Amino acid sequence: MRKPEAKPDRRLAEDGSHTSPRQEIAEGLRYVLGNRHLRRIAGWDSTADRNPPGRTVRTTFKPSS
Repeated sequence: MRKPEAKPDRRLAEDGSHTSPRQEIAEGLRYVLGNRHLRRIAGWDSTADRNPPGRTVRTTFKPSS
């Protein structure tokens, strides 16, 4: 990076106070879970069988036949 990026502005609650990270996470989850396409992508991504530890162990210590 040639120059530092500016910090993003924090969102404000309806009463003018800053929102907490918990409120921002809850808002994001409501958005994702409320959209059927994003919900499917998030569900698949969270349960995808990418590289489970068992596969690594079986590949490394494969029993000889």
